[in-house]
Amino acid sequence: MKKLLLLLILLFSLNIVIAESVQYGKVKLTVVNRAPRITSLNILPEEPYYDSMLECNAIVEDESPETVTFVYKWYKNNVLLEETSKYLTDIIDNDNIRCSVTPTDKYDEIGNTETAQTTILESPVRVKVIKPVLNIVGIQVSAKDLKQSTSMQAITGMVTGTNSSSDITVVFLLGIFVIILVGLNLTGFVIHLRRKKSVKSPKQGFLSASYQQ
Repeated sequence: MKKLLLLLILLFSLNIVIAESVQYGKVKLTVVNRAPRITSLNILPEEPYYDSMLECNAIVEDESPETVTFVYKWYKNNVLLEETSKYLTDIIDNDNIRCSVTPTDKYDEIGNTETAQTTILESPVRVKVIKPVLNIVGIQVSAKDLKQSTSMQAITGMVTGTNSSSDITVVFLLGIFVIILVGLNLTGFVIHLRRKKSVKSPKQGFLSASYQQ
């Protein structure tokens, strides 16, 4: 009996010691914002021509990518341009184009700057002549489509992807076509004026006769 009592007293004392050794505290967590990071950047289209609209296409990694804004800088032949949007036009053959992009998140944290570049492909003379003529008659087509068009090759009888002296022939034929088209428009305009004049003449004669009476 005494042994049991001593054991109980010992266990009770041990619980008191353990309870007194336990300490309670607070854990403070701090959430650190991470700057946005551009993971991919390229200039579209992949095969740009003088009539293309270039797009600086950036893919960003962020907790809220939809809130990230971008600062765009365009360079043409190593000269900084005034354009600050993601699109660029006003380019010509063989231009070297570079786009630099920097992202900023909603906490004004600035991310990494990435750069992409491309070169404007050269278009044959015949493409630059045929395109505006087709636009005049209401056919909208890109320089890329014209350059790769097999029907254009069949019409001209030559490969559209290369420049040659036969370009002069194409320009000459298209010049004749434009002259004929303008001539037809002028003829129609003159006929229209004559018809209007012939319609007005009887009325003027009738008024003149009524005044004499």
